[in-house]
Amino acid sequence: MQAWGNPSGGAGSGRAGAGAGIFEGLLKHLPGYLRPFVEAAYITGWRRSELRWLRWPQVEWEGGTIRLERGTTKSGEPRSFPFAVDPRLAARLHEQRERAPDYERANDTVCAWVFHRNGHQVRWNCDGWKTACRKTGVPGRLLHDLRRSALRRLAALHGAVTPD
Repeated sequence: MQAWGNPSGGAGSGRAGAGAGIFEGLLKHLPGYLRPFVEAAYITGWRRSELRWLRWPQVEWEGGTIRLERGTTKSGEPRSFPFAVDPRLAARLHEQRERAPDYERANDTVCAWVFHRNGHQVRWNCDGWKTACRKTGVPGRLLHDLRRSALRRLAALHGAVTPD
């Protein structure tokens, strides 16, 4: 698994020169609807399926957390992430929520998905991802590679050492 850089541009630039600049470049080449989804994966370290199935009731605005319910994670155990401590993630969640009413008003329906495209659950765009990686100069990267980056970044925030 390869690591990426820190989204806020600080320490923890990852392996093989994959710094924050590379990740920012990747975001620029992604389709617009995928950018918040990929940023959330990069920040939280959550799996693609966990983020795809994230619904608004799982976002606890007052507590500043997003949560995965029991049975929806690979281990089957519930998990939460304090989005309020990461301004970038908090901003993306608020932007996604602000986009939802446009779709809801236009279609007289409720958008249940946090990460959506025109009100529909985000589908993974493998071609868009591969193209963005190629244009950024990091072909062959997987979305799953972002999990290691999140682990390293979160461990660094707490002073822990992670294995290389």
